[in-house]
Amino acid sequence: MRSKDPQIMQKIIEFVEKYQKENNGKSPSKALIGEAVGMTRASASNYLIAMAERGMITYDGHNVGTTFMNNFNPEGSSVLILNNSASCGKPDIQEQDIAGKCTLPVEIFGRGNFYIITAQGDSMEDAHIFTGDLLVVDKSTAPSVGDIVVALIGNETTVKRYDGVKKGKAVLSYMNESVYHGKTITLDEMVCLGIVKSVIRTMD
Repeated sequence: MRSKDPQIMQKIIEFVEKYQKENNGKSPSKALIGEAVGMTRASASNYLIAMAERGMITYDGHNVGTTFMNNFNPEGSSVLILNNSASCGKPDIQEQDIAGKCTLPVEIFGRGNFYIITAQGDSMEDAHIFTGDLLVVDKSTAPSVGDIVVALIGNETTVKRYDGVKKGKAVLSYMNESVYHGKTITLDEMVCLGIVKSVIRTMD
């Protein structure tokens, strides 16, 4: 086997790691690797084979894995981002259209049947939910007392704390005592669209 340039091998590793970080773990093609380090696709393939034999990377003929990426688990939950905003003040009619899609890492958010909506209003500020926050909602579990839920009221959605069933009615509570002291919503039947599991906020 002809010797391989250590500097080129290091450049390949650096390029592969950068590419995979930017593409959710996807492996670059041999053509892209060759272009990145200034060689042909065939030469890049020869380098990858040699590097795999030396234990520098893993390579199955198609996918390349580096030490960093092999220790990184890119597994995540594919999540729809809805362009409606869940009202955290007065309930407001929302269009449940899909605005986009993203992947939430399992290591951070856990597993669930998630979707994301944007909060509006001030009625949940005591729960640290503010206008513009992205709410990660799990629709695969039933609510328990104390959960923050997205509830459907007619054709309207609202985010409130679920306080269980009292006198045959489901109780949803506002969580901003300074503005909505003791205010609740009572429902003969509550349609729960999910439980708020995480809040994502952009710091200004």
